[in-house]
Amino acid sequence: MVEEREGACDEEVLRLGSEPRVYAEGILNVCKLYVEAPLVCVFGITGADLKKRIHQIVSADVVCQLSWRRKFLLAAAGVTALAWPVGIGILNAPPGRA
Repeated sequence: MVEEREGACDEEVLRLGSEPRVYAEGILNVCKLYVEAPLVCVFGITGADLKKRIHQIVSADVVCQLSWRRKFLLAAAGVTALAWPVGIGILNAPPGRA
């Protein structure tokens, strides 16, 4: 969950137009400050592999936006995945419980 949260944050920052190198340097500077004076109240420093995270930021591995067609297909797949078990359950339920 932590890796996904950090990845989503990084993608959003880069999508909004931040320079990947500057953003990565900012993360490293915060980590340096944390190492020099560790405080219990500092959040967001622990978590995913920092080297991997910086590499993803600098290499600009940003997820592309979904088109309306792909959004529709994704929504249809989600509805089908939820409706299918319910439909099977209703069809196979005993007559008194249906």
